Amino acid sequence: MVKSACEALGIARSSYYASRKRQTTEKAVRKVKEKDAEIIEKIRELYRQTDREEALKILDNIIFNLKLADDAELVRWGNTLKKWRKPVFKLFP
Repeated sequence: MVKSACEALGIARSSYYASRKRQTTEKAVRKVKEKDAEIIEKIRELYRQTDREEALKILDNIIFNLKLADDAELVRWGNTLKKWRKPVFKLFP
């Protein structure tokens, strides 16, 4: 089906597949950037907290979400934050 469609449009199949791959890659990059921005905003919210218990809830939520991420780098961030949990927790009165 793709072969006949490409022939009808006068484009090579390799160009078609390269275009599809590029679109998929661009969409994935956009999704990761949105997730990064979301995580960064949650970390900012964490440091704005004055209540220790609320800060702990937010930190645990951030770690949980990072560990469930599709991107391996975000999972590493979650592991790092988990190791830094106590030092971060000490910042709050």
